Amino acid sequence: LHRTRPVPGVEDERLFVGKQSYPRQIARLGQVGTLRDQRYVELYLTPLRFDPEAGGLRLAQPYEVTVHFDGAT
Repeated sequence: LHRTRPVPGVEDERLFVGKQSYPRQIARLGQVGTLRDQRYVELYLTPLRFDPEAGGLRLAQPYEVTVHFDGAT
């Protein structure tokens, strides 16, 4: 077995002093691609975000994401 050591985390001080939650968006689109002649897009969901004003994590609940397929056949 190949063993690796954990990579130490690096804190970004800007996340702790601002007023914006991180990440800002609960849902966002990623890369678009094609796999076996089928188009796809990555969808990133982050319902758990850091809130610097509260000094902790916030869970967005309930939340709903609607996906529209334009030009679908």
